[in-house]
Amino acid sequence: RTQNSITMVEAGQVIAKKVPPVPGREGKTVTGVALAPECEGRDEVSVRAGENIDVSEDGLEFSAAVDGHLLREGTSISIREPLKVGDVGFGTGNLDCACDVMISGGVGQSFEVRGGKNILIKGSIEDAVVESNGSVDVGGGILHRAVGKVIAGGRVSAKYAQGARIRALGSLYLND
Repeated sequence: RTQNSITMVEAGQVIAKKVPPVPGREGKTVTGVALAPECEGRDEVSVRAGENIDVSEDGLEFSAAVDGHLLREGTSISIREPLKVGDVGFGTGNLDCACDVMISGGVGQSFEVRGGKNILIKGSIEDAVVESNGSVDVGGGILHRAVGKVIAGGRVSAKYAQGARIRALGSLYLND
């Protein structure tokens, strides 16, 4: 269930290095005939720093300015916080990040969501593991059967809970 399809990075982490092009050099075929390089040099690769990216003074090293998830859009690289996904299921796999997590759908059965900060789930949690160092806010309900649990360093809020195992260091709010 863990797919690593979302690349999480930490502030200060180097995420890309540009290597300047170098001219090609002569080689040989398997029969020993000299082989000239196809071109004298390559064009420099275009990489643009997007949102929350720090660039070194020489312009060759790109690093994350914040904790978040890495996005590549064309030639631009960015770091986004919070992590935003639809439903957590086979399409995303388990989520584990140091930033806030916003889930516009629900968390499917037997999946795991771990966040270093707050987790907002607009749908429901269905027998899944959700752990946060901050708060967990659920727009729907928390339904647990066998393996599900919710653990929060802050508050937990949901519309309802059925068979739920919930541990919150802050308050617990159930408001149907």
